[in-house]
Amino acid sequence: MAIFYRPDDGVAADVIPFYWDGANHLFYRKDYRDPAGHGEGTPWWQLATRGLVQFDDRDEALPHV
Repeated sequence: MAIFYRPDDGVAADVIPFYWDGANHLFYRKDYRDPAGHGEGTPWWQLATRGLVQFDDRDEALPHV
């Protein structure tokens, strides 16, 4: 088991936590480390968790432009 969350297809950076409705919502920038396949820039993604052990991936929140 990993200690830190890491997306399957990139890395998470610049995490911004937000507590709402009994859950921690974590907004982070996903860096694919593949500019040829995904373009330049890093979109914002969202996770939700109630215990900081299991994470529910809520998909892309703000796309990169």
